[in-house]
Amino acid sequence: MMGKSETVEMWVAEAEPPRSTTVRAVQGGADYSTLFTLAPRDGGTDLSVTFGGKMHKPTAATRIMMAVFGKVAMAATRKALRKDLADITAKAESI
Repeated sequence: MMGKSETVEMWVAEAEPPRSTTVRAVQGGADYSTLFTLAPRDGGTDLSVTFGGKMHKPTAATRIMMAVFGKVAMAATRKALRKDLADITAKAESI
């Protein structure tokens, strides 16, 4: 993301087959959660994703950084999630 490569351990925190899966990760003092939801539509399936993060005890510097760079980080996150959804769609349609 944003030109950097990094390895983050993620795990399936909750699954409700065939409706949804929640994946979580902890990194850099923050908890991240990604919810993938499937819903039938017109003979196919809609896939949606909801992403959130929560900082644990953010410092004053962290708060300032988020105020300054938060919109850039959100734009990069949206772009990465759109790419993830496109990759999942392409794979599903190739099967």
